[in-house]
Amino acid sequence: MSSRRFLVAALALSLLLAGVVSAYASGHPDGLERVARAHGFAHTAGTSVTAGSPMADYPGGWAGIAGCVLVFVLVVGVTRVTGRFTRS
Repeated sequence: MSSRRFLVAALALSLLLAGVVSAYASGHPDGLERVARAHGFAHTAGTSVTAGSPMADYPGGWAGIAGCVLVFVLVVGVTRVTGRFTRS
C-alpha cells in the first residue's frame, strides 16, 4: 500500500470515528468531576477560559473532526519540512 493511500485511509477512519463515535460519548461527569462532587469541592470550580469558544463542549463531533484535521496537517507539514516523508 502506498503512503498516500495509507494516509487517506487513516484520515478517513479518524474523521469517521471523531465525527460519528463521539456522538455516543457519555454525558455523565468524568472522573475528576465525580471525585470533586464526592469530596465536596465541586462548587469551587470556575468557568473555563475557553467556555465561549466555538469548540466548547465538543458540539456535535465538530471539535473531534477539527482536531483530526489539525493533527493531520501538523504531522504532514512536519514530516515534509524535516524530509522524513517517503513516497512509495
